[in-house]
Formats: sequence, C-alpha cells, structure tokens
Amino acid sequence: MKIRHSSLFRFRVPFREPIQVKGRTYTHRTGCLVQLVSDDKIVGWGEISPLPGFSPETLNEAIAATFDFLAHQNRQALPGSVLDLIAWLPNELPPSTAFGLTTAVLSLMAQSRRFGYLHQVIGESETLSVPVNGLLTANDTLADIIQRLDFHGFDVLKIKVGAPDVDSDIRTIHSIRELAPNLKLRLDANRQWSLDEAVYFAKAIAGSPIEYIEEPVGDPFDLPKFYAETGCPIALDETLLMPHWEEIFPDSTELIRAFILKPTFLGHPATLLNLVNRAQNDGKLVIFTGAYECGVGTGAIAELAAVWGSKNTSMGLNTYRRLAQDVLKSRLILSGKFLELNELPWSVNMALLEQIDVP
Repeated sequence: MKIRHSSLFRFRVPFREPIQVKGRTYTHRTGCLVQLVSDDKIVGWGEISPLPGFSPETLNEAIAATFDFLAHQNRQALPGSVLDLIAWLPNELPPSTAFGLTTAVLSLMAQSRRFGYLHQVIGESETLSVPVNGLLTANDTLADIIQRLDFHGFDVLKIKVGAPDVDSDIRTIHSIRELAPNLKLRLDANRQWSLDEAVYFAKAIAGSPIEYIEEPVGDPFDLPKFYAETGCPIALDETLLMPHWEEIFPDSTELIRAFILKPTFLGHPATLLNLVNRAQNDGKLVIFTGAYECGVGTGAIAELAAVWGSKNTSMGLNTYRRLAQDVLKSRLILSGKFLELNELPWSVNMALLEQIDVP
C-alpha cells in the first residue's frame, strides 16, 4: 500500500463554554486534520492539534513539519505493521504531528485488512467501549455534578485543583466527600503548588477516597518528598515528558500510582509504547487522556486505550463533552460513563474544514 495523495485541513470548533488553559481563556479549539489516501483509494484521517501552553510546538510549526515530511512520501510504500510505523516516523517530528500521522496510517492499515476498528491493528479489545471518568468544571455546582454522575453511573470524578487559595480546594474535596462518599477522586494540580502547599492540602484531605493526585508540585524533584510526608499516591503526566525522568525516583517507584498518557503530547508511537510497557511491568495504572481533541483525535485515543490502557479503568476522555461542535459528521457516542469506539471509516464534515495550501 502506498500514499496516493495527502492533504491538510484547518478546523476551528467552539467549546460549550470558555475553558482556562495556563491562565488564558479559549472559546474555540483549533487544529488541523491530515488526510492520507492510499493507492487503492482508502482514506485515513489523523488529528494534529497542539494545545497552547502545554505542547512544545505551535499549530503552524506542526503543520509545516507535516508538509515537510509528507513531501517525500507520495507514491512511497506505507508501513505494514506497528513496528514498521515506529521505524517510518522520524523521532524529531513535533509530538502532535507524530500522533496525527500515526492515527492516519493505523486507520489505513486497519481498513486495508477489512478491520472495523483502528485498534484491531495493534491488539484485541474485549469490548467496543472504554469507561471514562466524570469531570468537574468551574461552571458546575457540586450538587448538579453529583446528580449527573449518579444518573450516568460514574464512579470516578476528576477535579482540577491547584488554586492559589489552597483552602478553597480543601473545602471542595470535603463537600464532595459529604455528598458522594463512595465516589473515587482523581485530583490534578498541574504543578501549581509549592511542596509546602501540596503537603498542607494532602494532609487536610486525609481519609478522602483519593485514587491519586496528578503532578502536585511545581518541581518534580520534590515528588519523593511529597510522598514521604503524605503517603498520597501520585500520577505522572508532565513529568513523563522530561528526558531521563526516571532519575527523579532512584530508589523506588512505589509512590507512583498511575501514568497519565496524552498521545498529542507524547507523539511518537515508540515513546508511547515504551511508557505503556514500563507502567505495565511496574504494576502502574495506564490511563489515556485527551487534551480537548475533536472526534478524530479523541476517537483515536479511545482506540489506543482499549488495547493499551488498564482494564476496567476509567480514561480521561470526558473533555470531549466540552466541544459544542465536532468535525465528525456524527459525534462520538458518550453513553453514560462509556465512550463507544468509532467504527471505520470515519466520516468527516468537510464543510467545517479549510484546506491548507502546500507551502
């Protein structure tokens, strides 16, 4: 199978309500889709949507890198396996570019083998859906969110913490504990606290049903100190993007409860697969999480989670609900606490896309 044609398209879709990212407010999600067409006219789609404030590359840089790479690929043979794909993609590609191209190629591979789902190229899944956690947003009242979670059967709630007023976050956790004592909580501080603030917070909520706290301190080298003082299990996210991150934990990794894997940020499939294998070998949870991708990216992450994510574990893909519109003609189905996998081929609404001219 060879690439017959490739195209890139910009998109801009609105959020249901503005979101805050690194102190900036966004009303729309912007990104681009890459379309690969094979010599037998199979179409594969991938999403390239770096997130401002988190991704090291801008959208324009990701687009330029994609064009540069694809300029040499037309009429060239496509990878035939995941190992071939790993060798085919250069390590220096921006992460979002590598993720988008990975998705598009896996889609082509799956369809060429007459598979119904992208994940069948990389492994088997027992179900055609993945569980997702609930998500507490700034505009939700606690009573409303608890009622919705109970109605849809959610048993895990993710909460963004890390406010300058640590006591306000403590009050939120105590209130949720009173309203829903059996609800498991995942907390994400996004490295917003000092070590002293994080320790104060963790001790104040001791006894709450905390599954883990994600990146509680600004300096990752303080993570072992945080665990030593609190015993609170930690999930790694941004730390996994650091070179030689393992050196932070020279003696033991017992403090780490979960690896939070964001394919848009991790990029190359070799990086992603290495982290999956490391987590599984060490007995850690593997939790795939989105970064406000549209249906193409979110659907692809769900496919990866179905095979490589921890079984019967809620994934962090509820950010998809924040989009008021999607580039897919039919939105992904979030049924209760489950996100259904999207059967191939994916149908994209071309009216929402703007083709990008080759530079």
